[in-house]
Amino acid sequence: MKENGFTWKSKEQTITGRIDPLAGGLNLTIRYRDGFVFEAALQDGCANPVQQGRTNLYSNPAQWLFFTNLYGNPGQCSFFTDRTTVNQSSSAGRQTVLLTTLLNPGAADPLFCHYRLDWLESNQAIHVQTWFEGTTPFPVHQLKWLDLNITGSDLVQFDAGLPAWSGTIDAMTEPLSFRDFVCLHKEQAALTLCNTGRITLAPSQEHTRLAAFTDLLGLTDDIRLFSAETPLSAWISLTPWQDMESAVKLRDTLAASGVLPGSAAPSAVPDDASATETIRLTAGSLDVDLLHQPTGVRLAAVGGALSVYKNGPSQPLFTLQALDLRDGQVSHLSSDAGWQSVTVDQQDDYSVFDFCNPLIDRHHINDFSIQVTATSRPDQNRIEWQVHVLNNHPGISVLSCDFPILPFREGNWDMVVPKASGVLHQDAVRHGSHLAAIYPAYTLAMPWYAVYRPEMTGLNGLYCGAHDPDGCRKDLAGTTLPGSDLGRIRFSCPAVGLGDGANSWSLPGQMVWQLFSGDWYDAAVIYRDFVHAMANWLPDKALQGRPDSPDWFRELPFWIMDWLPNGNPDKEPIPVSIRPATPPGPRDWIDLPVKLRQALGVPIGYHVYNWHWIPFNNDFPHYFPIEAGFADGVRELQENDVQVMPYINGRLWDTLDKRDEDFRFTSEALPHAAKHLDGSVMTESYASHEPDGRLCRLAVMCPSSWFWVRELKSITDRLFREVGVKAVYIDQVAAASQNLCCDRSHNHLPGGGSWWNESYQALMRELNRNKPADRAFTTECNAEPHAASFDGYLTWQWIEP
Repeated sequence: MKENGFTWKSKEQTITGRIDPLAGGLNLTIRYRDGFVFEAALQDGCANPVQQGRTNLYSNPAQWLFFTNLYGNPGQCSFFTDRTTVNQSSSAGRQTVLLTTLLNPGAADPLFCHYRLDWLESNQAIHVQTWFEGTTPFPVHQLKWLDLNITGSDLVQFDAGLPAWSGTIDAMTEPLSFRDFVCLHKEQAALTLCNTGRITLAPSQEHTRLAAFTDLLGLTDDIRLFSAETPLSAWISLTPWQDMESAVKLRDTLAASGVLPGSAAPSAVPDDASATETIRLTAGSLDVDLLHQPTGVRLAAVGGALSVYKNGPSQPLFTLQALDLRDGQVSHLSSDAGWQSVTVDQQDDYSVFDFCNPLIDRHHINDFSIQVTATSRPDQNRIEWQVHVLNNHPGISVLSCDFPILPFREGNWDMVVPKASGVLHQDAVRHGSHLAAIYPAYTLAMPWYAVYRPEMTGLNGLYCGAHDPDGCRKDLAGTTLPGSDLGRIRFSCPAVGLGDGANSWSLPGQMVWQLFSGDWYDAAVIYRDFVHAMANWLPDKALQGRPDSPDWFRELPFWIMDWLPNGNPDKEPIPVSIRPATPPGPRDWIDLPVKLRQALGVPIGYHVYNWHWIPFNNDFPHYFPIEAGFADGVRELQENDVQVMPYINGRLWDTLDKRDEDFRFTSEALPHAAKHLDGSVMTESYASHEPDGRLCRLAVMCPSSWFWVRELKSITDRLFREVGVKAVYIDQVAAASQNLCCDRSHNHLPGGGSWWNESYQALMRELNRNKPADRAFTTECNAEPHAASFDGYLTWQWIEP
């Protein structure tokens, strides 16, 4: 079979690249002058893409490779060609290779993947860039890029930065990740990967994995985000290793080397530039420029007193997904093109954009529009966006829609990410990052970002937040690309009436863009002001926490956690992370807390696991009977001022709920479990096993169900009244994201909306109403819409920098 490839020769190294179409990869070999050899295979690709802008909602995700036109499920490919085109060129001090693959042969709207490799001999470095070119949205659910599987390498020593670390590959026991660089080296031979997103270094028996920008494994977006002007980018340096300080200087030198991004292709412009109108929205010192054409709108600039985005390619204002109920195909639409008409009604401080009749499967769909409104608040330097889906077509169901997408670029931007307790990315566009997660849940506690320039005074930051009084589910994504100094913040909302035709709905609340002065704290105050003024989840604006939380709980200064010894032989070992070095005695779970309380001289809260006879994460929710001696131990502990709080789960029911038997699940619980759009049950698995070794499949229960309310009420009532505990920990409620239940027999509209939060709030009102007066409830993590339902949050995930 013919091989396509290239060879570069220099004084210090010879670099060879060969396309392997059968394996779907690019094989790289680097031979150093002293004889060392470095061999690596790239098998980059993406998962679950579309054909002609559409995908089947119920099909299994396909894997598409970037160095061959092989697509389809593994072993069942429907198309194959053995050629990725290779074009070579050279100029003073630089040799360039451009590898181009057509990803969707036969499609009406082709999508091309381009890899450009520039070899700069004077720097002993390769600049790698990748971008995608097409006219139709091409959403992916995973992206693996510049993922080097290394074999036959003598470079067994590694040094890496942020955190600073060094060692040998054969001594590694688990993967490590680094923000700045990873260098593999031995004597004068070295390879450094830098100036990209988070880098993963992982050993295995067959090879060593060195992967750039591994956060993109969580990408859920249009792959055309990585365009010729905003490509994926990384540097591979072959300069000999010296020390950490030299490595940081090398990183900075390469970042400033001036290699142009992408190709020589011009910026994307509307098809008919003469028909383009610039619409400027102004709110005090904040300006937003939009390019309006009869068939689409793009965002061109965000600025005014603070230049947030300018001189870059224009961006879609929003995207959305629509399901054709006739054939099960999903179309991925964008604000920038394909609409039969787009009209603008602009008043002094209020503008309305109507996007009518989108192009779906090459035909305009009637009775379907998206209305975007922008309200200016000049006194606050603020624009408030609202988005309304006006779908009156019975054959089309909208699945999700975005609020306006915010890009930013160039300059020293610090970015606040609402992860856990808050994460600050300093100089964010210099360092690649990507986080896609769901609000409200354990990853994202609040739905707002902020970017600001710390060296500036005055209006130096832009706040971007969803102000939604009900705290409805939103899928957030923040991405920064170091090769093009670009960042982007996106909020997508799952539809109400998901799977139903003609599902008109409005995105919950509004999106706020507001200039501010200061840093992350001042941005947080903007969101706090909204919460205190409008949020429906606060018990009382003037109170801290629930007004009926018992005093002993409020004043408790110290908490501990432990597991009872295993009584049931089916139980698995206590997790390694909390397993003691020596097996505990049968009374240690009682005697040690009492001894600790006496030594401290203060009351203690005691979070207890493994108190039930069933194994953990198995046979839920049948917690009774309890382990022998638990009730007596609770009484003894609480007599010694150690207040006991046992674990239960607030979401899950084991599908085999009596060892390996279906006890009550199918006969009672199944109708009340959350369902996918195709009617299948939503299940989760953790590190728990059935007696035959299979992972337990735990069904997610729908909180709108009277049956689930009754089940939890019975469990907590027995714990309070029979066992006598002072509190109950209800796991996962404020940690797990909203499941988009589509069971039409349930007491809610299918999909998104406020029903999930409202159902859990109603559930907890019933449990709180039924509990004895001096008892408390807690839950996991800190999703804010549940603040009024519980007396405390167990926020274990607050470990971010």
